[in-house]
Amino acid sequence: MEPLFNTSLAFRQFLISQVEKIDDDLLDTIPEGFNNNIRWNLAHILVTQPLLTYQLAGIEIPHLSIEFIESAKKGSNPEDFSLNEDFSTKHLCELMIEMIKQTQRDVEELSKAEFKPYETSIGFVIKDLESAMAFSNIHDGIHIGRLQTMRKQLVEMNV
Repeated sequence: MEPLFNTSLAFRQFLISQVEKIDDDLLDTIPEGFNNNIRWNLAHILVTQPLLTYQLAGIEIPHLSIEFIESAKKGSNPEDFSLNEDFSTKHLCELMIEMIKQTQRDVEELSKAEFKPYETSIGFVIKDLESAMAFSNIHDGIHIGRLQTMRKQLVEMNV
């Protein structure tokens, strides 16, 4: 399991390094050809990992409110963000790291849990903590690629 957590932390630290210097206006701009913005992608990455781990294990998700999760889960969009939550870049980035560390602390409980099998949109079946973290890393990588494309397009537009 340790390599999966190390990969997740490396992905997220790279992502944070890419977005922490971007102006808030650009974070909230939806680039041409996209249906969401960088801030929504950060929140979406943040909520997906605990949905794939804690929720599928039938364990309450720590650190995140139901409203926060609903406003950034699959099928939501930037307009769904709950006004009661802190969506600052700093807060989202801190929570992205904290959720992985929390999952590491809860690995024993999550490893023993009976997961509700879930077939992802690419046909990958999540059935335990290891497969949940493996797919979470794939998911993060996909969104990092999108964020890189969005960031490049926004920076070029803003020059």
